[in-house]
Amino acid sequence: MKKFFLILLLVIAIIGVVFILIKKFSGSKATEETRSFETINLRISGMRVTQEYEIICRGGETEILLYQIFYANGKDERRLEKSTVVKTEKIIEILNSCGFSGWNGFKGEHPKNVSDGDMFRLEAVINDSEKIYAEGSANFPKGYSEFKKELNELLDDKN
Repeated sequence: MKKFFLILLLVIAIIGVVFILIKKFSGSKATEETRSFETINLRISGMRVTQEYEIICRGGETEILLYQIFYANGKDERRLEKSTVVKTEKIIEILNSCGFSGWNGFKGEHPKNVSDGDMFRLEAVINDSEKIYAEGSANFPKGYSEFKKELNELLDDKN
């Protein structure tokens, strides 16, 4: 009987470890759909340019603002470069197609043998109060490039 319980405990422990590893490496929110959002802030810093996307949900419409960040008078200052207003459902569609909810906790370490590249920091509030935070240096979550491309296309359609 003792042997049976030891084997049972061992099986439970193995299942627990496998479950933890699956959650850690697959992203616990990767399959959750984004239903709503409040704000999304994406800051991208390169060698010469820093940009900041500010995306604000205002009910059925969403405002997208793109700022250039420059250093003046001893501090960072933002200059609005482009802006547009789109249907909120379009942004939610983009977020889901890019796997946005699965980005939470992403920390993209700078790859070896890469001497240059953009750094990013993303903060968002989705699905009523869920906070998303991701960052990286020349290393981005799956769907990031598509997300940025979609934002730029929306901004270019207006301007």
